[in-house]
Amino acid sequence: GSATLVDLDVGQGGLTPPGCVAAVPLERPLDIEGSTEDLAPIAYWLGHLSAAEHAGQFRRATSALAQSTAERLGADAAARSGGLIINTSGWVDGPGYESLLQQIGQFRADVLVVIGDDRLHSQLSVYVTAPSELPRVVRKLSKSGGVISRSVAARSAAFSSCVREYFYGVAGDLCPHSTIHDFDSLQVSMISVPLQAPMSALPIGAKLPQDQLAASRVGAAQWPALMHSILAVVFSESAKCDDLLRACVAGYVYVTHVDMDKQQVTLLAPSPLQMPTAWLLAGSVKWI
Repeated sequence: GSATLVDLDVGQGGLTPPGCVAAVPLERPLDIEGSTEDLAPIAYWLGHLSAAEHAGQFRRATSALAQSTAERLGADAAARSGGLIINTSGWVDGPGYESLLQQIGQFRADVLVVIGDDRLHSQLSVYVTAPSELPRVVRKLSKSGGVISRSVAARSAAFSSCVREYFYGVAGDLCPHSTIHDFDSLQVSMISVPLQAPMSALPIGAKLPQDQLAASRVGAAQWPALMHSILAVVFSESAKCDDLLRACVAGYVYVTHVDMDKQQVTLLAPSPLQMPTAWLLAGSVKWI
């Protein structure tokens, strides 16, 4: 069967531009030079490069991706026999470790591979000894010789390269297309944590709901702040927060110009074809 590659590292952009969690079936070995440009992954938008700073939305995105991959595995025997190869992020301390355990459960991972992290290996070794309907094992691998952590400058350069590849191709030989849109013709939303009452204002014993999120439409006055932003074009059914969180990404556009006098925005897209939907999601991912 064919394995399914799942990428949960929103800061890297392995299958999509950074800011998403994504999965794609691997029908053949990946082309080292061509990277993943010819793949069509299913993706869900986080809109930020840090899962730690947007933990609630990240959990909702990984949950939606896990459900989609489970449905595919259930309907495709070849994919089911191939299994999943899941790349997680380096956020593994404190809440990050709890998030990692949630991902293990969501995707029903049964072989946990830890590379070069003794503490995490020890934690997971204890975790897999707990009674579970799905037996799990932990395997530890050493880092290859000469491997070092990338610097901030190297990560920034990799991010820029990943975004450029999406719009211009790996070889830089593609020509993206610019289109001008009226503000009112687009449904651009942002997802954030709503203002909540302080704990002192709640009844004794009451708790704030976990992962409470709200969607708000971008107004005309907010468009200048979206200059140089990457926006996700999504297949949403409405402007409701739950629908937007569950909406698959159709593609990405880049805000190159905002004309406040004409109330128009110029978007750069990889294709000259009309966007398949007018629903877009914004976040904090910028490319300058």
